[in-house]
Amino acid sequence: MRRRPPAGVMPDAAATHTAPPPLAQPPASVPPVGQPVPSPRDVWSIQPLDPKTGQPLTRLEAEYRIRVRAEHEQGLIAVDPLYHAAREAIHQPLLNEQGEFVDNAWELRRANSTTLRVVFGQIGDVTRAEADPVTLQHLAITIARAAIGDVAADLMKILYSYANDPPQWRRPEFTVHLTDLLDRMGCARDERNVHRSANRQRLSQALLALHYAHIGIQREDGEEHVGFIAPLLASLEYRTREPVAHLTPAEVFAQGLPETVTVTINRRWYRLRDADGGPTDEYTLVPRHAPAMIGGRARKGRRQTPLHMLQGYLVTCRPHVVDGRVELTRSALLEVAGVTDRNVTNATKTLARTLDRLCAAGVLAAYSPQPLPLDPSAYITLVLAAA
Repeated sequence: MRRRPPAGVMPDAAATHTAPPPLAQPPASVPPVGQPVPSPRDVWSIQPLDPKTGQPLTRLEAEYRIRVRAEHEQGLIAVDPLYHAAREAIHQPLLNEQGEFVDNAWELRRANSTTLRVVFGQIGDVTRAEADPVTLQHLAITIARAAIGDVAADLMKILYSYANDPPQWRRPEFTVHLTDLLDRMGCARDERNVHRSANRQRLSQALLALHYAHIGIQREDGEEHVGFIAPLLASLEYRTREPVAHLTPAEVFAQGLPETVTVTINRRWYRLRDADGGPTDEYTLVPRHAPAMIGGRARKGRRQTPLHMLQGYLVTCRPHVVDGRVELTRSALLEVAGVTDRNVTNATKTLARTLDRLCAAGVLAAYSPQPLPLDPSAYITLVLAAA
């Protein structure tokens, strides 16, 4: 459905509106001493000054942010319509496809009308790169797979969420912490409450691949066919004490990324604002990302208990729930918790026991109704405990 935004304001899936250093394991995230953590309501409040630039908001920008907040309250985020339309094709797994070397790049033209290109000179010191074409092709395929795989597809949706939410308010540059990204992706922490090195490495390489791999698409514009090729991420900025400019492409990709990285989504894949930073009406609304562990398995491949799965889901929800209440149907709550028992009585007992344990642990303040309803479409309300 198309609708005209208010005068001067540019504004399921798909309602388009028109008008690297060595990896390090950080400690679990804790707020800085003496600095209170803002509540979800505070985060989404619209202040007269932009918290990122310090500049006063124009009336048009303030109205736009009101719209962003209203769409957030519906559980929706905005993504670029071109990316949304091409997402399935972009992230279609590689099959028995053969790329070729073109100048200093590896390129694969796919049957689904997309193109993958890896330019080695943009990754590291190509003068020290392996001369063996087989080795370079293997590296290119590894990067391409990391850029279009399931991890990268989930990661892009999470990055669009970062860009959508305050303090970005739909601006494509922001700083992320790998620990938070892994939490949002549903990766399980170990007994030390830190993320496993293998998951951190996989995430780092997905981020690097989204920057290194150029994605090309073709689209129709009236009677013309328009194509372009660009990486999904325009830049990755980070700090390290060790120089990395001398590394070969393979060494750069193997090094990974540090805990804190500043990400910029390529503006070719993020037209939600114009070149001057003003809001546009070119966006598609999609449901906010759900944790990857939904469905019964965490990223590390070992089955999670309903307690861990539901707790992980609630941690992900907390920043986005303004009133501290999560309302889900019984069927959705069973899915989130990974309860797959087909016996209604047993499933209800498991779910009630899990909710009781979350209340006892101080994650939930309460839930209702009690006893839990048996109708799959009945709503269950979870009240988050105060942070």
